[in-house]
Amino acid sequence: MAVESATPLILIVDDTRLDREIARDAVGDLARIETASSAEEALEALARQHFDLLLTDLHLPGLSGLELLARVRSDHARTDVVLITAHASLDSAVQALRMGAADYLHKPIRSEELALVVHRTLERRRLQAENLQLRDLLSTVEDCRALASSLESAEIHTIALSTG
Repeated sequence: MAVESATPLILIVDDTRLDREIARDAVGDLARIETASSAEEALEALARQHFDLLLTDLHLPGLSGLELLARVRSDHARTDVVLITAHASLDSAVQALRMGAADYLHKPIRSEELALVVHRTLERRRLQAENLQLRDLLSTVEDCRALASSLESAEIHTIALSTG
């Protein structure tokens, strides 16, 4: 399993064009960016390709940001979600985090704060992928040690020469 090294892909979902552009400007140096103006449009984009991170407004026409979060968690579990809202409440923040949101931010968005949250979320993803790769490698090394200890020296040399 290879560690993801490609440039991350982020989907920004907000019904307000200005807010989409502010978010794009804040995180555009960290990833490739696509935008959507509704949860339904976001779900169509998610059906076409994998996104590493979804930044979504909580209040959207049609499906809400929380409903979008629920769909992403069930259908696209490898995609992290950060909710952004101008109507923050303790209840919605707790609900979002319990549902699996990576973070919850308040509007107006401060570019530095958003960039930090995105950087932290993408770095956590990178470290998790690296951790999985290292676990796989460790398992392979342990399997090789177990195999080597069960063989005699002459057999090891014969196997090594035949595979090399």
